[in-house]
Amino acid sequence: MPLALLFIFGCTSDVEKINKEIDTQFDTQLSIALKPVVATMSFYSYANPENYWYPEGTTTKEILNDEFKTGYKNLGKLDHVISQIQTDNSKLISSIDTLHIKIEKAQKDIRKAQKALEQVNSIFGFGLIGGINTMYDFGGLLSSNNEDEVETMQMPKEVKEAFENLNEIIFQSGREFFNKTYEFEINLIGTRKITDAQILEVRSYLKQTINTKVKQYYTDRDTTARNEATKRLIDSYDKLFPPENIIISESGGIQSLIKNGNLILPTNSLIVSKNLKKVAIIEPDENNGDSYLWKLDDGIVLSTTPSTEGEINFISIDCKNAVVIGGLPYDLTFNKTTIEESQIKFKENTPQKLPTYENGNQNGYWLKFKKDKYWVYLSFNKSSVLYSILLATFEIDQTS
Repeated sequence: MPLALLFIFGCTSDVEKINKEIDTQFDTQLSIALKPVVATMSFYSYANPENYWYPEGTTTKEILNDEFKTGYKNLGKLDHVISQIQTDNSKLISSIDTLHIKIEKAQKDIRKAQKALEQVNSIFGFGLIGGINTMYDFGGLLSSNNEDEVETMQMPKEVKEAFENLNEIIFQSGREFFNKTYEFEINLIGTRKITDAQILEVRSYLKQTINTKVKQYYTDRDTTARNEATKRLIDSYDKLFPPENIIISESGGIQSLIKNGNLILPTNSLIVSKNLKKVAIIEPDENNGDSYLWKLDDGIVLSTTPSTEGEINFISIDCKNAVVIGGLPYDLTFNKTTIEESQIKFKENTPQKLPTYENGNQNGYWLKFKKDKYWVYLSFNKSSVLYSILLATFEIDQTS
């Protein structure tokens, strides 16, 4: 058999082997993470407080004239909906139980308020609500304890908080499933020498399997909501972990983040940690967002601040020693590449040379330019030698 055909059949065999492993390992590796996501699909599709209270903009006067009847009914609807969630996930169960308790308490408070309104209406006439809040305490039904701030009567505060907590746990269960799925996928691919097109084949088969498993675990009759939720789930996974960004690497290190000479952005912390084979060091910062650092054995330190959604749109690659280190984006080399060489190398990108300062004294230069879809910032020391690379999907203000 010709070598070319042998290579093709060998690669096809690898893809088939991976797909078979997806079939045999999915239940043991991913089902426990997928089931809570499927169990909450119907609820999460309509998880807006307005669906279980009053439409946005409904005034306090309108709610009092309604005598809380719609709100009471919708809270009962919410209680029924969450009672239909079938799961053995302890966090979900606890959150659902808490919301049940808060709904029950709110409905008792509403019944008291309705009786108070009946008394007022019997004295002053139906619909005359002026001064009611001074005669009866409806504070327990308000999302704000400051009556001056309340023009509309929102979902009862404790119910809303429990409702939002349940939504957050559902969101986190989805993120946990995504993370476990990516680890599962990367581990199955391993270091097999397959092409980008074949990685897409593996991803396609994995998504088909997820779709099949969702149908298997889904118990609600609303198949339209199921299909829409499944599409969102799969699309979100593709967006969070794009298959074209998968890099096969045996040893980790900075080269495990580089594809076709470029470091792939945007990305996320799980991909970076998985490829580098290093756990991120997280430095909390409530004002600017947590910083993530990866310290490599060769002295390279990568750092970034992910967005609130966990997306990484910039990353700094710094050399913390005087060792010559190659294998960097654009075939650059720390402690060797000079600013003059870089100006020639990237002359088609019209690099801008900017001085850098420390304590008021010039200590080197930036070289700034746009290459393809990235903004590139190269830092050079007093000797005009490269020691840092910053890549971003957006232009960074140098003056800040």
